[in-house]
Amino acid sequence: MEDRALDILRKILSARGLSADTTSITTEKPDRTNLYKIGDMTVIVSQKDKGLQDKDFRTLVNFATEQGMMKNGVIVVAMAPPSDNLSKAIRSLMRESEGKLSFFHINELQFDITTHRMVSPHRILKDDETTAFLKERKIRNPEAELPTIDLLDIMARWIGAKHGDIVHISRHSDVAGTSDYYRYCLA
Repeated sequence: MEDRALDILRKILSARGLSADTTSITTEKPDRTNLYKIGDMTVIVSQKDKGLQDKDFRTLVNFATEQGMMKNGVIVVAMAPPSDNLSKAIRSLMRESEGKLSFFHINELQFDITTHRMVSPHRILKDDETTAFLKERKIRNPEAELPTIDLLDIMARWIGAKHGDIVHISRHSDVAGTSDYYRYCLA
């Protein structure tokens, strides 16, 4: 499962225009974790199958910060889905990290969801596109005036959206053709 997850992470990072060269990291590391470097990103795979606890997750993030890994970005992969408490901690830390931290459950990395016919293409608007979009639509407070996409939404994590980004979704319909939708990424 871990090898498949690393393959999918390479696809994710390649789609973002980042390097996908992978190396294993050997270092003093937290117990029951495997560390990898994919391009400049650090991937921490927790081997705890009972579920990652809030304190475990914070330990991994603190370790990554102390080792200087957070400057290029860290992806934490857990073997079990996050609890509600852990989801709150992840959301908080992802928002604080300004896009330098991401979290995936290993089952979310077993299939390239962008290839599924029901998944519409998502992309983050560039700064100039965001400015033009907001000006054209006369939007002054996008957080209040636009529909939202959750920071923990699988596609938001897949494309690397962070709090405050505007995500463009291009939906296809046999009847209407292609329709553009915009979502404000909210933590």
